[in-house]
Amino acid sequence: MNERLYLNIAGFNIQIIFHKISLSTELNFIKKAILKVYKGFLLSKSLVRNIDFTISFFEPPRTSTISFKNAHYMKFYELINQTHIITSHSISIFQFNVIIRAIIGLLLKKDSFVLHASACLVGEEALLFIGGSGDGKSTVIRLLRKKYKALGDDSVIIRKLDRNYFMYQTPFTERQSWVQKNKGKYLIGKIFILKKAINNKIVRCNNRSEILKKFIEEFLVYNDKNLENQLISAIKYVNTFHNFFLLYFQKNKKLLIEVIESNLDG
Repeated sequence: MNERLYLNIAGFNIQIIFHKISLSTELNFIKKAILKVYKGFLLSKSLVRNIDFTISFFEPPRTSTISFKNAHYMKFYELINQTHIITSHSISIFQFNVIIRAIIGLLLKKDSFVLHASACLVGEEALLFIGGSGDGKSTVIRLLRKKYKALGDDSVIIRKLDRNYFMYQTPFTERQSWVQKNKGKYLIGKIFILKKAINNKIVRCNNRSEILKKFIEEFLVYNDKNLENQLISAIKYVNTFHNFFLLYFQKNKKLLIEVIESNLDG
């Protein structure tokens, strides 16, 4: 009997099938690594209602080297169709992460996209913070972490379900390794565009052109083939979501928490 694991990432169910091999140590190595790194995304078989994607592990070799213009590339997985990838038991957890990233890119189509952002949980809603490199995405959640649970430090997945938009955590390790990851979904409450300043204040932003420009700058692409659909989804989101704010802040935990709390009901 082939062993199986199930992951739930961004609301999608991914089935992992470990086909039996002669060298059980290789099977155990990658399986143990997946169980450790993806523990927050594991799904019990009894809860699986449908399968969105399948990863099949087979006996080595499933790797090959491709040479192009004096560069050498290792091919360690093969896309059989739009819902099935095959690979080898001998891959590393880093290579498995690459496969998962490719799968997310394939599954995110209509009304979904990936954003370069940090996030925290306030009550039952997620607050998202977007900005370029050095604008303070990691700084903000580090300052807020003792008051509010951090949900992401570098990237988040956004999906529309029914009439609401939800944020999902990516399964990848980010700059702040202490951020705990899981398969939960979080209703998006507000999105803050970060602005470093000498004073703390929050200003509602109704300038859709400015918001869209920042979204495009912080847009993450996991699959070029679905780029157009994901861009359309992001533009639609900017035009329909109304809780955008500019957050001017300094590196002061107490003052930052105060300005965030003063804005919760606004």
